[in-house]
Amino acid sequence: MDERASDLVRYRLSLPRSLRHSSLFLEPNARRLFKARHHELQQLSIHTQIGKETPSDTAPFTFYVMQFHNRARFGDQVNWFLRRRYSEFYQFRQDLLREIREWEDGVSQVERETNEFIAISNSLRRPFTNDFPRRHIRPDTPRITQERAAGLQDFVRNLLNAYVDTSVYLLETRFAEPGDEHSNARLRKICDEMEAFLTVPPSQKESERSLTAAILTLEDVDVTSLPVDAAEEGYACCICMNNEESSDDELVVLGHDKLVRLPCMHHYHEDCVIDWFNTSTTCPLCRTSVVRPAAAV
Repeated sequence: MDERASDLVRYRLSLPRSLRHSSLFLEPNARRLFKARHHELQQLSIHTQIGKETPSDTAPFTFYVMQFHNRARFGDQVNWFLRRRYSEFYQFRQDLLREIREWEDGVSQVERETNEFIAISNSLRRPFTNDFPRRHIRPDTPRITQERAAGLQDFVRNLLNAYVDTSVYLLETRFAEPGDEHSNARLRKICDEMEAFLTVPPSQKESERSLTAAILTLEDVDVTSLPVDAAEEGYACCICMNNEESSDDELVVLGHDKLVRLPCMHHYHEDCVIDWFNTSTTCPLCRTSVVRPAAAV
């Protein structure tokens, strides 16, 4: 398996298992959106620095600056910063957990038993799966701040995953049957608060919008309807140059070998073109843009 294929496997399996095996993955748009956004997230690097501030009227305090760098896009790299004190992380985490519990308590018993609810609930609780840095009464020491920096970065990485899953789920409900509006309104509030805390900039949101719009142009191709000599007729994926099927059941479930068609009528493997869209929203063959600049999603 080459390096690029290994990267694709890594990002597929980075998706929460409950999400990969939920009925959300049976809906093509939802499956592709989840995979695309998680693939983009895999390309996002986070670097944390520790700073000190000494106001004239209060005691010195430590703050943590996280730099986010989106390595996925050529010539359109997105960078932003998150500057918070430990107490702000701690309080937000407490408030977020309370709101998640309130959302869960407000969902009907029938809905709570669906795998969609379980998948999103598990995703929302990802920021709470790792040990959060402890509170200390004594002043910050280099050891305390270093431990906190590592723990807070893990928290933010998991928070980004929860934000991505929730935002994709809420987007997908716009194309599905109307659900529990009250429940979705609570989820939307949680998603907005995560976005605000993470200080996601307009440039990143525009990047997400462009990627989402590109994904929604894809159409499934019924491979059984293709001619026997499909590869010779131009149906082989020109990104990976492969028309063979995978023997890995897990990858088949995740849509590894699914063929999709762009509006320009060119065909690619679903995962291959999702990978491509993280660098360009044009067709790899004819270079036709699949997204209009003012497209709304």
